[in-house]
Amino acid sequence: MVMNRVSIAVLALVWSGCSEAPSSERQQIAQSTEALSSQAGSSINNPIAFATTMPYANCQTHPAGQSTPRGQIVADDLGVARFHVPPAATWGYDLVLDCIAPNGKRESVNVNLQEDGAFKVPSIEATTPPPTTRHAFAGDLTAFTPNQFIAMGYPPPPSSKSAGYAIWKRIVTTDAVVPHAEPVAVLDGYNPGSETYPNWGGTELVQPNTQYNDVSAELVVPTVTNNGVTTNSSMWVGMGGDNGDQALIQAGVELDNPAAYYAWIEYWTNNYITVGSAHPNDNIWVECWPSDSSGNMNVSGGYATYFLNNTTAGWSTWTTIVGPGNTYTGATAEFIIEAKKLSGGTTYTLTDYGTAYMYGSANDTNGNYHDFSTDATNYIYTTDSNNLSMQQPSFAYDSGGFYDQTDWTFQRSN
Repeated sequence: MVMNRVSIAVLALVWSGCSEAPSSERQQIAQSTEALSSQAGSSINNPIAFATTMPYANCQTHPAGQSTPRGQIVADDLGVARFHVPPAATWGYDLVLDCIAPNGKRESVNVNLQEDGAFKVPSIEATTPPPTTRHAFAGDLTAFTPNQFIAMGYPPPPSSKSAGYAIWKRIVTTDAVVPHAEPVAVLDGYNPGSETYPNWGGTELVQPNTQYNDVSAELVVPTVTNNGVTTNSSMWVGMGGDNGDQALIQAGVELDNPAAYYAWIEYWTNNYITVGSAHPNDNIWVECWPSDSSGNMNVSGGYATYFLNNTTAGWSTWTTIVGPGNTYTGATAEFIIEAKKLSGGTTYTLTDYGTAYMYGSANDTNGNYHDFSTDATNYIYTTDSNNLSMQQPSFAYDSGGFYDQTDWTFQRSN
């Protein structure tokens, strides 16, 4: 029996240490990318390639001379774009990055994956830039709007009615070391965006005539048990993704076997982007909201912004990515553990992670607070290829008296 308990979460930790691939590795890319992709379900284990564009640019990426397949890459503050080499059979070796900066400026960048330069860290980041400090907020926390907090470089607050408010308050009123952010795109990596009961498990908030525009959570990273089965799973929170919605803003933690933990963000139907590492027992705060290109909360802005903070390690990251072009509706807010389904239709076995904890809530465009006591709740049950089934979640008040904790029991039957 596998016992699991879940609620809401955020994540941080910056992905660092990207290094140049050795010559022998570059010569074997055509073979290795195909082999690795078939094992991992995406190119997450493939070498990292680089391109230089504009700071914070979002780049729609595709093979030269064709419009598909397409993937999304986001550049860091110095304009360095990173991505795992996608399978050559479908992507080829010549890629084009069509990039747009937050100020609207556009440029196209070509990358040839058969050239040595594609695997060299650009000289602008030959030495990893030092971390910065986000200073503690010293003003009246009740005197500012969400977008005013964003403009000052702090994440927007959850409702003061939520248990997460105390976590948010502790984050913004404490000095934090912010390492240099190095997001890495997985061009062929997708998490399913529409509710599919065979591979989603958890709960979603559904309130009539409501548009959710902020979801936040604390997550405790569980420990993956190696039971000899290759798995590809994740736990995440998001908004939109049911009722035929084609614009899902989501963020979470990967929980794979053999053990692999990392934080990712995604504005489905675009691919996901890794934004940091994670470790068992880390307490990670995840918050995401629809935004404009500057990160301001805006349901019609065409972007999404993600704030991830590892309260265990004491550092965080902030990323804004462009959406897929589909209209954001935000009719549901989700808290999910997922056995990932690949584009070919294969659903992985759900990872055995023992017990996991998530705590969370959501806000709407009218400033109202939502949790499992205020809204209608859909229970989503999952059954994987090993006959894993989920019982109905139970709810309980936490120690602060907030009704935002969920418990799931996962039970295997042979």
